[in-house]
Amino acid sequence: MINTKPFNDFYFNEIPLDTWVLSTAPAGKVVFNGYSLDDSSNGLTLKNLRYEDMPTRDLQTYSNPFTDGRTITNTYFRDQKVYVTCRLEKNTIANLESELTALKQKLQGVNKSLIVREVNRDILYKATLTNTSEISRRTKYNRNICDLTFEFTAFDFGSDENFRSERFESITSSSYEFVYTNSGAYQSDLVFVVIVNSETDMTDFTITNDTTGKAITITRAFVAADYVTVDGQKGTLAVTLAPSTELDFTGVFPRIDVGYNVFTLATTSTAHNIDLIIKTNFNY
Repeated sequence: MINTKPFNDFYFNEIPLDTWVLSTAPAGKVVFNGYSLDDSSNGLTLKNLRYEDMPTRDLQTYSNPFTDGRTITNTYFRDQKVYVTCRLEKNTIANLESELTALKQKLQGVNKSLIVREVNRDILYKATLTNTSEISRRTKYNRNICDLTFEFTAFDFGSDENFRSERFESITSSSYEFVYTNSGAYQSDLVFVVIVNSETDMTDFTITNDTTGKAITITRAFVAADYVTVDGQKGTLAVTLAPSTELDFTGVFPRIDVGYNVFTLATTSTAHNIDLIIKTNFNY
């Protein structure tokens, strides 16, 4: 069962926060934490926008003493820069001072939403203003106009159009294979939700991306109504809707390569009936 729309009132496919941010944000080509940097009512005019199309890439490698070079074991996208140049103009110096003070308050958030609106898409980042001194150094002036260039360190490079969820219901086999396709341009992290409808002696389950060979195993004395979230985007595990006990895991959080991916859900139990939900935001 595929749901490509972010809006759904059922608990396992709630409105993604990013989509809510996009739908409630004010007008403007660049919006940070609900504050438009291209809004004439604030006296701001966007002069220039520049951002890196790709984030920096972190390579995990190891050296083999019996061969040349290094072997890459994993790659992770990290951060990227977004540069926004605005002109702030007010009718008096006093009003300019007041707006600069407001800017200091509005732009101080950490990992807040930064929306960049293009012609055919909205790009949503989690961003933090890096050059905080840019506003402070403008405190001395003799006119009611000044230019400001903000440097944001941003994370994520997804789109509001790329949210997708899929649910596989009433799984009873010990090994269940399913296919998931990444329609984005880069590798993405996944969120898996396992709902235990009923079980007998269920002690663990393993989610494997057979395409990449990466797998994670969750160990627990499961009970009916357990709701386990394996969040590859945050690197966290959570159990809700049932008394929580120790939750162990081995392996790595599976990611999804571009294109066609084959997954397997393997469960150890005498009998079980579970639902599996997958949620992701495919990357450009």
